Amino acid sequence: DRLLHCSPPFAGRYVLRWLERRGVEVILGDSVQDVAASPTGPKKTVLQLRSGRQLECDVYRLCAMRNGDGLDGLPSSKNGVLVNEFLQVKGQGTVFAAGDAVEPLQVCGYGCARCGKSAYLAENTACVAAKNMVRVIKGRQQDLLRFPGTAARRLPTMESVSLGRWDGVLILNNLVVPGVASALVKGFIKYSKMDDLHGGLVGRVLWVILDTVSPYIGRLVPVYEPELKPQNG
Repeated sequence: DRLLHCSPPFAGRYVLRWLERRGVEVILGDSVQDVAASPTGPKKTVLQLRSGRQLECDVYRLCAMRNGDGLDGLPSSKNGVLVNEFLQVKGQGTVFAAGDAVEPLQVCGYGCARCGKSAYLAENTACVAAKNMVRVIKGRQQDLLRFPGTAARRLPTMESVSLGRWDGVLILNNLVVPGVASALVKGFIKYSKMDDLHGGLVGRVLWVILDTVSPYIGRLVPVYEPELKPQNG
C-alpha cells in the first residue's frame, strides 16, 4: 500500500514525492498478473494488473525474485532458504546459505523481512558462512560461528535509497535521514567499502571500526516494527 512498506512511513512518503515531482506515476496496492504482446505492435508489451487495469509499455523489468526461484529441493519459506544459527541449510550440514537467499527472520530476528534483503546483512552473513565452510572442511564443526552471535550484536537494519546523485533516503532502524546528507553518507560508504575490498589501508581501518561499533549504535536507535499483514500459505 506504500513505498518502502517495511520502513518508517516518512521514508516512503519522501521517495513517493520525489518520483511524482518528476512525472512518475506510482501504482500502489496492485501487482502484475500477466504479460502479453500488444496488438498495436511487435515492440509493445501489455501488462495485466490484478485490479483489471492494463498498461501498454515499451520496456518492463522484473525486479523481484519469484518465490522458489533456484530453491528446488531445499527447505524454504516464501522469503528464502531456512537455515540454523550457523547459516547451515536445515538438514544439510555441508550446505550454507547467506544474503538474499536466506529467510530474513531467521538471521535478523526482527518482525519484518526487509532487514534480510540488504547489502549490509548480506555481507555479514556471507562472511560467517564462508568461515564456517572452512571450519567444516577442516573438521572443526564444534567451532562453527553463530550469526549474529549474541543479542548484543544483533545487527541494525540499514538501507540507503539513491534518488539521483545528490538526493536519497538513509534508514537506520527507526531513524530516517533524507536529502543531500543521505547522498553524502552513501558516497562515503561506497568509496570506503571499495577501498577496503581493494586492500586499501584507510578503507580497511574504517570498516573494522564501523563493523565493531554498528551493533551498539543500532541498540541506541529504536527498531521500526511495522504491523505486517498475515500471509496466506
